[in-house]
Amino acid sequence: MKLTAKYEYQEEYVPPRCRKPRYRQIEKTMSVNIREITSAEAPVAMIVTDYEIRDGEFGVCNIPYRWYKNKLFKVYRHQSGSNTGNLHTIDDVAYDINRDGYGYPYDVDEKRRKSDIRKTAKRYLIIDGEIHREVGEPRYCIYTFGLGHNHGGSSFSIDEHYNSNISKERYFNALQREEAIIFFNKIASGRGDTKSVNENPVDNIKVLIPEAVKCNPQKQHGNGCGFTNSLESVISGSKNKVESGLMVMVTGMSELSKIG
Repeated sequence: MKLTAKYEYQEEYVPPRCRKPRYRQIEKTMSVNIREITSAEAPVAMIVTDYEIRDGEFGVCNIPYRWYKNKLFKVYRHQSGSNTGNLHTIDDVAYDINRDGYGYPYDVDEKRRKSDIRKTAKRYLIIDGEIHREVGEPRYCIYTFGLGHNHGGSSFSIDEHYNSNISKERYFNALQREEAIIFFNKIASGRGDTKSVNENPVDNIKVLIPEAVKCNPQKQHGNGCGFTNSLESVISGSKNKVESGLMVMVTGMSELSKIG
């Protein structure tokens, strides 16, 4: 499918009777192609069971991830900030593409703008008439919140990217669900989050094409935020949420004293 993208770039020119170059903003349009294929060309590689919004209702859904040219794609839906979960339209795709044609960085030349637009267009596929967008590989992640002892809590989740604040120890690939659950229960128990321990998480990644699993947190990711890690250590060693809160304050004050 062909779309018309608008873009703006900075052009260097020398005005009449001048020697020094000036710059001016130029607006143009270009044609980009959104690839259209069949589902047979992009088989389902994984099915993620997780919470999503569909037709205005929040609940557990099965989300297919399709495999095309060594990349994963899933149906493009309104999720963040949405109360519907409706499918994106081709107008939404055009908006995303045009957004890369303007704004920061403001001083790019035409070649860079056109390159950015083409890269964005390549992130989309139309599979059997439905718009799909390229996504990161789903992986298990253990999140923790608050001071422990069920004040906040521990969460077993699925992400499509790494968070630089979270240690590689808390990430597991799609084939490591059992290991992830064991580690999750260990973390939750250490924090005193008894309401999280031994729960059966609905989050699941069913792998249909094993070669699509390339995630390797131990090699790809880092150790996370040192300060956050230190807070987690004191929370895990505390007896109750009062002690946890006091120890977190002491750790925070100690860190602040290093700055001063």
